[in-house]
Amino acid sequence: SINYHLSFNQGYSTGLFLDMRDNRRRLLTNTVEPGFSIFDRSSGIPLVLNTFSYTCSLSLCAAKTGAMTTSIDLSKKYLDWGRENFSLNNISPKDHDFIYGDTFDWMKRLKKKGKLYDLVILDPPTFSRSKISGSFQTKQHYELLVKEASHLVQKNGIILACCNTSSLSLSSFKSNVKKGIHNGRRKIIQSSHASQPIDFPATLEEPAYLKAYWLRLN
Repeated sequence: SINYHLSFNQGYSTGLFLDMRDNRRRLLTNTVEPGFSIFDRSSGIPLVLNTFSYTCSLSLCAAKTGAMTTSIDLSKKYLDWGRENFSLNNISPKDHDFIYGDTFDWMKRLKKKGKLYDLVILDPPTFSRSKISGSFQTKQHYELLVKEASHLVQKNGIILACCNTSSLSLSSFKSNVKKGIHNGRRKIIQSSHASQPIDFPATLEEPAYLKAYWLRLN
């Protein structure tokens, strides 16, 4: 089991997105679907980069299985929240990296350092603004985000590309992701799309918003 610190007095920001629980479970079980494992345990300790990490719940699930994680977010408050989540599960935050900063800026820095990861998680908000890279909008900039992330993925590593924008169709989202990987000069060798849980039903008034696309790259 996993313990999370939750808050119910900060509006919608409770500290945990319930609609992402299936992807947290996939990390905990090391399985996206039958025949699609996430980490190859025979090659050593997995390295995970979690961008736009919020309270680091995905990092925590990866760390719970023995991975070394790096979490990036523009909010010091949420990174501290993430550290608390680690501590609640008897995992020392000191053994993992929590980076306060801009995702695009840090992906470029990590690329220059030659860093490569077994899993790169992309779960940006629909809109954000940074003093360094300016505004980010999923409909306009996701392709570039994937391109930059693809440079940080090990051979046979994985990108988890997530999007919670209902106005961006699944087909357009997949197209943007594939273009980003192509522009990063990588190839997809395995993929799986995970829709939102059944207790978050899509309707005509409220179309499906959550997309989670797991992609293994050569």
